[in-house]
Amino acid sequence: MSCTGKILLIFALLLALAILIIPYKSVHIKYKLDPHSLTHYKVTTHQNGYMFIFKFLELKSNKKPVPQSSVPGPDQDSYLLNKTVFVIEMMIIFVLAPFDYVLFCVILKKSALSQSDGNKLSN
Repeated sequence: MSCTGKILLIFALLLALAILIIPYKSVHIKYKLDPHSLTHYKVTTHQNGYMFIFKFLELKSNKKPVPQSSVPGPDQDSYLLNKTVFVIEMMIIFVLAPFDYVLFCVILKKSALSQSDGNKLSN
């Protein structure tokens, strides 16, 4: 396999991993009732992380309807793609691929050829 093929294979695998395991942001909303004062409290928690894309799509599609009344409804979860992190990951992959190609396939090949030419001249 040529140097170009190896670099393409490595970065194709990195790209596939970046697409299959995506960064997400989630918001979890819980409603709690204080038994003494009968006051409803809304507790919101945020979470960031990475998730397999099929699990993300499954959780994103399981949205519960939001109640329109003033009485708090069931707990709510929302999942969003963390676009900033995803775009940064893609940019890193697309910038490093040509850089590594130039570094490993062009520069190192030239230096290896110049060393082999130097060895031939000294013999």
